[in-house]
Amino acid sequence: MAHLSFFLRGLMAGGVERVMLNLAAAMAARGHRIDLVVGRLHGPFVDQIPPTVRVIDLKTRSAYQALPIVARLGDEAWPAARMLLTPHAHSILGAVPKLAQYLARERPDALLAGIEWPNIAAVLARRLAGGSTRIVLGVHDMLSQRVAQANLLQRVSVVPPLVRHYYPQADAIVAVSNGVAIDTAQITGLPPATITTIYNPVITPAIATLAEQPADHAWFSDGGPPIIVAAGRLKPEKDFITLLHAFDRVRRQRPARLLILGEGWQRPVLHALIRRLRLHALVDMPGFVANPFAFMARARLFVLSSRHEGFANVIPEAMACGCPVVSTDCPSGPGEILDGGRFGTLAAVGDPAALAAAILATWDAAPARAILRARAAEFSVERATDQYLKVMLPSATSALSMVQVSEPEID
Repeated sequence: MAHLSFFLRGLMAGGVERVMLNLAAAMAARGHRIDLVVGRLHGPFVDQIPPTVRVIDLKTRSAYQALPIVARLGDEAWPAARMLLTPHAHSILGAVPKLAQYLARERPDALLAGIEWPNIAAVLARRLAGGSTRIVLGVHDMLSQRVAQANLLQRVSVVPPLVRHYYPQADAIVAVSNGVAIDTAQITGLPPATITTIYNPVITPAIATLAEQPADHAWFSDGGPPIIVAAGRLKPEKDFITLLHAFDRVRRQRPARLLILGEGWQRPVLHALIRRLRLHALVDMPGFVANPFAFMARARLFVLSSRHEGFANVIPEAMACGCPVVSTDCPSGPGEILDGGRFGTLAAVGDPAALAAAILATWDAAPARAILRARAAEFSVERATDQYLKVMLPSATSALSMVQVSEPEID
């Protein structure tokens, strides 16, 4: 059995964190020795770490903890060092020295990182540590979109140069959708054939059990109007502003209520819009919910209003609960999961009228729950685990410096 590591910033309530925990648990169940290495052990998912997984807390506080690597690595560290000298340095880069010590001491067979700054830190740490640990980078979002939303300094001198410099030094790159793979190739300059697409490991047997548990919200037992559910961090990329305007149109034609699950800095902005639209009796934002599946299983619809997504884990999760889905046709995951609209309704990005029309259309003619559950099962943890193990532990006869692209195994 192999010794495999997963590297994250922390355990915040996000899709990347859930993916890594699912993979870690599945690989541990197959007998592999698994380490979960975190920049700092914090976040609401800490209590979801499987007992079969060893946790390595690097206790990272600041990006400036990485400055000593400049002297050790010289020119190789300079691109990252330039970023360390900016006021927007990402703290996870401070984990590089301790991550390098971990790699030199433990020498895992492979390490899988996720998101651009942990990816860059992983490449630097392996260079500092030496050794043969295979470094696999996970790309979970559209880099072009993240670059477009960055400030001028990051957009011109930080993000693209760092990604172009460090990503080609990895042994393999995994994108969570075909759209993300194409986007990553364009940003990095790598040939598309060197990036593997593996859809996220989302569906576990536990979801069915969790969906049957009571939903911890009074609206599900008060006999009131049907409920639409949305979920995600309260930030502009999720575009809950468009969702609220769309819901304002829907509620004028259907008795309906809206629950937005999640937490984030945009909460005051959304509350102000709810008051302005006089939706305070029909919209609630209960914050982070440990068991969103109980909500999805009892909702009339699930709606995703994002401007962009790498994959959108919540879509197959909702489908696994038998909940019909409406989503913006944003780059890049939703359209692939819903197969261009076969398994859910797609609407234009940032268009409240189009999103409202899609909600009303699905309200009246939703796909059968059995069809939704069958489609969701194609995004199982077991299937993704098989694919990740092929990338993290390639056979000696077929190992390449970069893994060749393969279509995700979706029937």
